[in-house]
Amino acid sequence: NLNDPAAFVEADAAFHREIAESSGNQVLAELLQSLRSLLRIWVDRALTDEGHAAAALNEHQEIFNALENRDQAGVTAAMHSHMGTAARRLLAGYDAERNETQG
Repeated sequence: NLNDPAAFVEADAAFHREIAESSGNQVLAELLQSLRSLLRIWVDRALTDEGHAAAALNEHQEIFNALENRDQAGVTAAMHSHMGTAARRLLAGYDAERNETQG
């Protein structure tokens, strides 16, 4: 639900966890589990408004569609795009938080 940030953060974590587990790559699954709390904070900061959540949801849909179609190049492109835009959302959230504490 885009109007419930806490639920969205939980759904985001579940999406990434499911991909890691479905990959059959135990190292990836364990790494994601180890980083889970850090990822939760990261996603919470990155989703500073509903527009960011909607963008992340669209990116997840593209990743899911490529996985479902077994489109390796599509998955790679969608994940690369998602990581780039997610990093920009995180930095925007960090900058906004820093400005609030300094202002």
